[in-house]
Amino acid sequence: MKTTLYLIRHAESDHAVRDAKTRPLTEKGLRDAKKLPQFFKTVPVTRIFSSPYLRASQTVLPLSKDKNLPVITDERAREWMGGRPFPQEIFESRMREMFEDEKATNGGAESLKALKKRTMALLMHLLTRYPGETIVIGTHALALTAAIMNFDSSIGLEFLMNLLPVTPYIAEMIFEDFALVSMRFINPCYEETAFSREDKI
Repeated sequence: MKTTLYLIRHAESDHAVRDAKTRPLTEKGLRDAKKLPQFFKTVPVTRIFSSPYLRASQTVLPLSKDKNLPVITDERAREWMGGRPFPQEIFESRMREMFEDEKATNGGAESLKALKKRTMALLMHLLTRYPGETIVIGTHALALTAAIMNFDSSIGLEFLMNLLPVTPYIAEMIFEDFALVSMRFINPCYEETAFSREDKI
């Protein structure tokens, strides 16, 4: 049975707000989030899930209103627990360490291995409980990357670093039962397919 998952990296957020859980979208982010209903206009979305973090839920809210579907919060869609914000140069260094050693906790932060396990549990839950449906998940850059790493070994740090400037961003994953059969990455504001993985799966 075919099930489609759309993992949506949140729209632009306001980094002046230091608390990761309550950081909102910027005005641009709110405008971009309002473009999602048009992108999904002909997509038969049946359920919408989101990270509990504000920027993720704000991103999928216009779509939930348009589709008349509730936003279901799931902790497994939240972002990496890094402990605190890092300057860009420190963040890049931490990411390199994390991807080189998936078990590394970097002084108490969540390891990549744990993040992959958490996001995999969410995807398997959705595939098991809602087969045949089309589901949207509002999430974050690193969580999205970790989730798809479970299915595509070619995804890694380079993908994440290229993803960071793009907000919002969609990974469309199509499954036959529990097997991923196609995946494409889309910038919904421009309705562009960045690239597809169909030939590699």
